[in-house]
Amino acid sequence: MAALAIAFAASLLAGPSMGIIAASAGWVQGVRPRQFLRECRPLLRRCAFGFASMGLVLGAVGVAEADRLQAALGSTCAAAAFLVAIATWLLLVEPEDEGDEPNGLDEPKWWPQFEADLADWTRQTRIPVGPRL
Repeated sequence: MAALAIAFAASLLAGPSMGIIAASAGWVQGVRPRQFLRECRPLLRRCAFGFASMGLVLGAVGVAEADRLQAALGSTCAAAAFLVAIATWLLLVEPEDEGDEPNGLDEPKWWPQFEADLADWTRQTRIPVGPRL
């Protein structure tokens, strides 16, 4: 039973580490690592490689020590690590901006007048009309 716990714990250690490695590498077009990951990339990659290596070794030991269903346990741990790695990667990447500023959009011609009218309307005191319930 301890072998199962070790194997699953190791996959939960290896999964996020592999996700950090993948996110910091920037292998996918259209996304880039988040700013904190870009700033601390060397340190995070070294730590992630260490944790991933430790997780893979511990997972292999846990699977090897399991009495029954070694193949099923190994594939289940690998799948769990893979899914956690994908989830971690999704949290650590952001879309690449192509320099398009949202402020560069053209406003409709009626927009400044609308904003002025809205500001005047919000400054007015309003008296409710009709009975209160």
